[in-house]
Amino acid sequence: MYLSEDTLVKWTKRSSQNETDKQEYTVSQIRAAILSDATLEKMYRNDDLSIYTKGSYANNTNVRLDSDVDVVVERTDLFYFGTVAPYTRVSSSPYTGPWTEESFWQAVQKALVNYFDYNAVDTTGNSSIQIDTDHRMNIHADVVPCSKYKLYFSDTMAYEGTRLKKQDGTIAINYPAIQKEKGNLKNNQTGRRYKRVVRIIKRLENEMVKSGYCDEVPSYLLECLVYNCDNRFFEHLTYKDTLVAILHCIADGLINSDNESWTEPNEIKLLFAENQKWNLSDALRFIAAALKFVQE
Repeated sequence: MYLSEDTLVKWTKRSSQNETDKQEYTVSQIRAAILSDATLEKMYRNDDLSIYTKGSYANNTNVRLDSDVDVVVERTDLFYFGTVAPYTRVSSSPYTGPWTEESFWQAVQKALVNYFDYNAVDTTGNSSIQIDTDHRMNIHADVVPCSKYKLYFSDTMAYEGTRLKKQDGTIAINYPAIQKEKGNLKNNQTGRRYKRVVRIIKRLENEMVKSGYCDEVPSYLLECLVYNCDNRFFEHLTYKDTLVAILHCIADGLINSDNESWTEPNEIKLLFAENQKWNLSDALRFIAAALKFVQE
């Protein structure tokens, strides 16, 4: 497909102001829903609860057609922890409060159901409570009830993230604040091109899916692949040259096994670990199709 420089410049833009307004409205409504519950509101006032966004919306890499909002409802009255060998940490006191991970999920879910029309709340999700706020705004949101998590790499220092116990009992650890910090740093180091290129590739994937070139690929995987490219690949004068350079960089890394050390933008979680929602073959198929698509 012929991609003009004008098209790529347009693709660097984040979602429209209208979509941004809808997203902000959605976040405000979910916050209001959580705080309408007296128990959760008291936790919030006591700094035992934090409500914030994560994902592409929070990291300013969202594009049209990929405008879902992820809202984290995080318990901060306790934390779970892990350690990176050889460090250990055994001095923390056990939590003695009233909550379990299951009961906290149920409390958040109840607050959402009570605030919104019951039909707007999907309670069957495994890793989030899904919301469609109303027919006017029509923005989908994923609400994630979770707890604070710390990964200690010395006896006194730790990476801070979140721990989610999914409905199937499995555990997911994420580092949204670190991801945001690292993404902003890389964006500044590349003359603000990193996030623009992420948006280009997300829109490219949308066009490829629409044209039957590939199946849908998780947008976060695309963001991760771009993040693992060295900053020098963002230095080309045009977005077309930059796009081609980034795609070749990703392809070379995937084929030449550099990917074993590739991480998510938080630089903690390995990109192709066994518990990821994708694998190396998914990434290779997409990059091969993308290179063919942009060069036709």
